[in-house]
Amino acid sequence: MDIDRFVNGPARIVIIEDDHNLATLLKRMCKRHSLPNEVTHFDSAGAALIHLFGNSPVPAPKTEHQPHLILLDVHLPGTDGIEVLKRIKNSEHLRYIPVVMLSSSNLQHDITRAYDNHANSYLLKTCDSVALAQLIDETLSYWLIRNCYPTPHTNRSLPPACPQS
Repeated sequence: MDIDRFVNGPARIVIIEDDHNLATLLKRMCKRHSLPNEVTHFDSAGAALIHLFGNSPVPAPKTEHQPHLILLDVHLPGTDGIEVLKRIKNSEHLRYIPVVMLSSSNLQHDITRAYDNHANSYLLKTCDSVALAQLIDETLSYWLIRNCYPTPHTNRSLPPACPQS
């Protein structure tokens, strides 16, 4: 695994989840991953949007604090996760950050809405903590280590592109 992609610091993961027990479990699972990471949790869409965009509808081009991966609950109180997803994917500075939707809903309507708004993945939450731990480990490994990113965007907070062969 290519963990040298993060030579300038740990992988930054944002979790946007209103269930505090699940968020605590997700943070713990992220910290156990072999890749050094820094996890920031928000329990509401509003707090996450302020973190990502500041007080402006367009985020500043500074990338040192932008996440490398966002784990986003679909059903949040108030502004739902799909609205957060839309804002991220419509942003020039944030659109290439992988957003993994997390939900207990397997309704096709919810899944379609997520993908229609450019979610990178849609995963079902499980009550089985062992299965959830494996799911989070595989998700982090895929998006932060194995996945390749477009070269022009590697200076925008994403892990560097895959080495040339």
